[in-house]
Amino acid sequence: MRKCLIKNRVKERVKLKVDSRLEAKLFDSLKGKTILVTGGTGSFGRCLVRAILLYSEVEKIIVFSRDEWKHWDMQNQEAIFTDPKIRYFLGDVRDKDRLLRAF
Repeated sequence: MRKCLIKNRVKERVKLKVDSRLEAKLFDSLKGKTILVTGGTGSFGRCLVRAILLYSEVEKIIVFSRDEWKHWDMQNQEAIFTDPKIRYFLGDVRDKDRLLRAF
């Protein structure tokens, strides 16, 4: 099992364990697809985006979040978050039109 370390809001370390067979099926199923990650700038969202970039061959990842500063922070925190496959999009999931426009 692979462990992914993420920081939660109180800056504690949290370990996520994923069965490697399930993980392989999941990442294989994403090949060539566009993935929308709502809340993508949060701790779990960042970990998910990082894992998708490292272990799958997606066409594009849309990081959807309400906070422009968090978009900037994410892009400047790690080089992986400047990958050309990532598109940052501001919006609220309660705004259906904005969600549809993200695609």
